[in-house]
Amino acid sequence: MAAPVRQVKKLETVLCKVQSVFDTPETSLAGTDIIEAESPKISFDPVVNPIELVGAGFPNNKSIIGPIYAGVELAMPLRTGGAQDSAGQFTTLLKCAGFKESIETHIYSYAITNKQSEWNAATLWGFSGNLDTSGSIIDKIGNLIFDWSIELDFDKGVSKGTFTGKGRSCGAPVAGTVPTVTRSTAIPPALKLATISILGSSAYVPISMKFEGGLEALPTINCLETISGLGCSLIGKYQVKWSAKIYRELPSVGNIPSAILAGTTGAMSVVCGTAPNKITFAITTASVESEKRSEQNGVETLDIAGRAIDNSFSIAVDTTSA
Repeated sequence: MAAPVRQVKKLETVLCKVQSVFDTPETSLAGTDIIEAESPKISFDPVVNPIELVGAGFPNNKSIIGPIYAGVELAMPLRTGGAQDSAGQFTTLLKCAGFKESIETHIYSYAITNKQSEWNAATLWGFSGNLDTSGSIIDKIGNLIFDWSIELDFDKGVSKGTFTGKGRSCGAPVAGTVPTVTRSTAIPPALKLATISILGSSAYVPISMKFEGGLEALPTINCLETISGLGCSLIGKYQVKWSAKIYRELPSVGNIPSAILAGTTGAMSVVCGTAPNKITFAITTASVESEKRSEQNGVETLDIAGRAIDNSFSIAVDTTSA
């Protein structure tokens, strides 16, 4: 008697590829498109309209199925590919989150763009956890655009990104075979020796920092699309915010309340790692808009937050080999 076909969560595989045509899902993905994430979450959300018509009995009519939205959440430590001109898997998701990529001498830079002609969308295939031939179940999502958040935990020494994508279903799940993939061996750059500037000052000592995209995107309606009833995804809102937990300092060292009262703005940056595994997070003009007293292991701290003026947030990945 053959063993039952079951799926093991830890054996899941996710492939993601930038679409060559913005509003057209890809039909072929390969093992080189792998995205290594922590427990990926894929969901399908059909619009269901129940019909309840009275008529000599309690109503129990067939519902009408509308557009079929789909989504995914991918969380991962942020790392480059660990080699020259290998920017890392997470940059595929950045390019489908309203970021424009530019490359100069092995340095890959990502800045938010407002031009629709520079936006990208992604196709994602999620393989359930069975590595036998035709043993996996494949979920396919197209026209994905991702919102994002980046957390820098200096207490643990690691940076982590969470990407939440919304797109459209590419059809019912099908059986398939997990392709051969090559997993990355690159180690995420440690935050231990990071160079940090908050509002243009290196005096503040952060315990943690967070950048959030505040991006809202949903697929548009396309009644002629026979599978999902949806078309391309567009970005309707983008508002980058930041927050940090820092040690409370004497006013002569760092005065956040005064900065709030004065409407002070300044640059922010965190540089971690060394090339070819070096990542820089930066805001050209950051405002600070809130301050709350807090504590960390009995030591007084401040929880501060603000926004990136004009979404002037960027990421640079330096892959230059020594």
